[in-house]
Amino acid sequence: MANQIVTIYVSDTILRTMVSDGKQILEWAEMQLEPGLIDNNSIVEEETVSEKLKQLLGIQSVKASKVYLAINGVRCLTRPVLLPKLPQEILDEAVRREAARLLPIPLEELYLTWQTIPGPEDKTNVFLTAIPRGIVDPLMKVMDRAGLNPVFMDMKPLLLARMTEEETAILVDVQGTDFDIVVMMFGIPQPIRSIPFPGDSMSWQEKLPIIKDELDRTITFYNTNNPETPIENDVPVYLSGQLGDESEFSRMLSEETQRKVILIASPIETPEGFDSSVYMANISLLQQTISTGKNAGTSLVNLNNLPAIYRPQHISTSNILKTLGVVFAFAVLAALIILIQSTSAGIKAKQESLASTNVLLQTNQLEASRLNTRISELSEEIESLQAIQQNFTTVIGGIELQSIGLNRDIEVTMDNTPSSVRLTGVKHEDKELTISGIAPGEKTVLSYILALESTGRFAGKIKADTEILDDGSTSFTLVASVMIESMVDYIEVILGNLPSEIQLSSVASTGTGTITLDGIAPDEEILLVYLNKLDSSGKFGEITISNITKLETGERDFSIVIKIGETVSTGE
Repeated sequence: MANQIVTIYVSDTILRTMVSDGKQILEWAEMQLEPGLIDNNSIVEEETVSEKLKQLLGIQSVKASKVYLAINGVRCLTRPVLLPKLPQEILDEAVRREAARLLPIPLEELYLTWQTIPGPEDKTNVFLTAIPRGIVDPLMKVMDRAGLNPVFMDMKPLLLARMTEEETAILVDVQGTDFDIVVMMFGIPQPIRSIPFPGDSMSWQEKLPIIKDELDRTITFYNTNNPETPIENDVPVYLSGQLGDESEFSRMLSEETQRKVILIASPIETPEGFDSSVYMANISLLQQTISTGKNAGTSLVNLNNLPAIYRPQHISTSNILKTLGVVFAFAVLAALIILIQSTSAGIKAKQESLASTNVLLQTNQLEASRLNTRISELSEEIESLQAIQQNFTTVIGGIELQSIGLNRDIEVTMDNTPSSVRLTGVKHEDKELTISGIAPGEKTVLSYILALESTGRFAGKIKADTEILDDGSTSFTLVASVMIESMVDYIEVILGNLPSEIQLSSVASTGTGTITLDGIAPDEEILLVYLNKLDSSGKFGEITISNITKLETGERDFSIVIKIGETVSTGE
């Protein structure tokens, strides 16, 4: 059958296929896999798995023109990333830099995919996915062995997030050996968790308490990290997968979680005997083909996670036009040759032809002159863009320095927390660190305060507000002023006073209270004016030119060491 759309779901224990003509489901099948063929979402026995896939598709007599893939979410990473407002030209590089900093796996071992999503007007909000190459590459070899050419691939948790009409919801998908939990807040699926069951042959009654505990843990984790937008008790749970007794499973999960539980309904008509709950990932893939270029459901994330190197190479319209142009040019050339061979040209005609050629040559020379002028203009624009890119790099470096100070404050807070104290919140804002928690008694709170003050990270005494609870324990809130000024404040002064004629090549903190600036200035006078501005800001204790070299261009290559700390005036 022509124009078939085949969706394939691959996991450690099962292969599921569903065939459609784009309007209705025609065939579906699944095949259990022996242990060890696929391990931890990575195909081990490529030849065996490809043969089983061919067997499964052979049963359905599939001749696919389009293949859409779904994989398990195990070992796959997803997260939203908030960046400064950046131009499109450098956004990809900025995303890769941030991914290298945030992800626990080297980028060389991952396939990254990202898209922008709505966020603050002065920021760039990006949703990032990272799939290990050890998962994707063997899967693509299996597809090739089976004679299939995928055009789309996504993770099952992200596919399920597109199957609800609500922007804020919790999704749970239960399979034979694992289950997924997706928290979708305001259309953004995060966090996403894929969790294996402790046994391979557990009943749904045995799975239920495990799902309930992990669901509670996920909600608590989200609420702790997002106190301004917690998951309210009226947020429903959407359920799909291998559920056994669906109605009883839903009822008991609702009782355990005290939340409304809704079975995810298929958005398309399904044939008799088809279990849509089990094939929900396949159905979402089919929806993707129907709504190409649009988001299916309310999820703001609509990514094709198939790496670019594995996507079909489309024939470019411009290449077609170029080919037609060459053919047309040859046709014209052939006609001219025949015309020349059939025409007897005299000396006068040749002279006229020569004059015409001279005019054409002059025209080409004029055009070449205009092109050279344009090239010069473009070179100046490139230099300007490079300067803008350098400034963005500097700003990003400053933000990274600020995060180091924040991490240190939180590290000190956690390291000095007594084992009997349970922290309920830590907030870092406007150079103040607010710590909330519960202790056995006021003596423990006082001991904790003394431990924090002894670290030297905070200015003055730490303020404490305590309350004796009904069980005798003490609820407390501590407010501490951070002693060390944010590195970003100093960076803002450095960049805010930077003349446009000076280009900084690097801004680095030595970790000993100093900042080193390297760059190039047109001359010493402009450099001294810049240093006077920094000195008059009162933000720095000492500014030293450690090196200055005159370049062949007449510019000055310089290195400046700035001691952090406001200038202190002394009187007689």
